[in-house]
Amino acid sequence: MPSSFSPSTALVPFAIGLGALVITAILLVWNASARRAYVGPETVIFSRSPGKLIGGAAVIAVCAFAAPFVGIDQNNGIFIGLLIVGAFAIVWYLQFLLPSLTFYAADHTGLTRQVLAIKYALAWHDIDWVYPARKTTTYRTYGVKTGQSSEDALMVEAGANRKMKVLLKGWMIGGDARSLVNAIDQRATGAQFGFDKSPVVLERRKAGVVPGVR
Repeated sequence: MPSSFSPSTALVPFAIGLGALVITAILLVWNASARRAYVGPETVIFSRSPGKLIGGAAVIAVCAFAAPFVGIDQNNGIFIGLLIVGAFAIVWYLQFLLPSLTFYAADHTGLTRQVLAIKYALAWHDIDWVYPARKTTTYRTYGVKTGQSSEDALMVEAGANRKMKVLLKGWMIGGDARSLVNAIDQRATGAQFGFDKSPVVLERRKAGVVPGVR
């Protein structure tokens, strides 16, 4: 063990590493418990694997646990390397935190999006418009295009002021949402489907038409 190691300098890094693992475990158990409340024969649940989130937490913990043993010194190349890797792992962790904790449930009453204890629901009979949406982000360095990422989503609206975005695909964010999309198509019987139905939807809203059977 290097002489640079001491319990006093190790306390904070160990707390950071342990905290990353414990907090992640609590969030995932909480999320799993929330999902179980929707399990039923007529319910379709779409959620994503937390693998990337767990991986990020593990790298953060490893870097934090290793720091006291290599020496917490700004002139130490190995320590600087751990800081860089740890910073990247934190960015990675935050990138996948919300997608890993968000799930969607389509039951007999409507469509629900939930993150831990925060939920938002739209009743099937209120949904009047469903359409796909894509957001493309271009990354540039000194005016030169260096990369591009796209986010595919399904927008579900119940009137002009109530809407839900169902994230289907994003940068390194996948998952098979076909069952959920099919459930929305079958159960939102009063909705117009497709962005090209915008004139119809706007006219119905203006006239105060309540969504009915298509």
